[in-house]
Amino acid sequence: MKANKFKMFYKLYEKEMRELKIEIWLTVLAIIGATILTYVGGADQRWTILPLFLTAGLAALLPVVTASKIFIKEFNHNTIYLMMSLPVGGGMILGSKLAATVTQYLIGTIFFMISAAMLTLCLFPVEKDTLIKAMGSVPWGLFISIYFSTVAFGIYLVVITFFSQIISRLVTKFQNLVTVIALAGTLWLTFKLIDPLILEKDYYVGNMFMAADLFVYASLFFIGVAFVIGVVTVLIYNRRIEL
Repeated sequence: MKANKFKMFYKLYEKEMRELKIEIWLTVLAIIGATILTYVGGADQRWTILPLFLTAGLAALLPVVTASKIFIKEFNHNTIYLMMSLPVGGGMILGSKLAATVTQYLIGTIFFMISAAMLTLCLFPVEKDTLIKAMGSVPWGLFISIYFSTVAFGIYLVVITFFSQIISRLVTKFQNLVTVIALAGTLWLTFKLIDPLILEKDYYVGNMFMAADLFVYASLFFIGVAFVIGVVTVLIYNRRIEL
């Protein structure tokens, strides 16, 4: 039974990944193009690095836009109701969409970091010993905690995007307005909660290890909030949308 559910989930995940292949290739090609432009421009031409930084934003934000596009497209073409006819629950359907958008985020951001690292080595070649020493001085704990906090925040954004889209389908009029209100309201409430819990801790400032802890706590917070909102979204999806 569990094997069949996993197989069904993987099939749904594959379907979502096929839907996202254009956005994924767009991100990868944009990063490649920006990397080449920066390399050709050289280290002395500072303006050439701007497109590369813009592609970092593309890799990070496009999955959130995609999450909204997924539901708009499926509801407008009524394909969402075909999904509902399958012997799977809302958790599996929404989970496959979340997994696909997170995969899109990971592909884009990791490819960007690899491209940026290779570009740096090409523009500023160093000897092997110097590179090893430089790698040893990098605060990897802080770097990794920052990256995972962006992943957690990305998951949170995708989940609340799903939530706002589902909420808007409970009404027949002003659906776009309801989507915006639900999204903005959820963001406002979340940051009202995170401010006294995490962000007001002054002892993080100036302490690298404490700063790493800050991003770890932030990651756990956003994952926790995303889980709660995700459960609510699935319940609404199963009990109201499918009706």
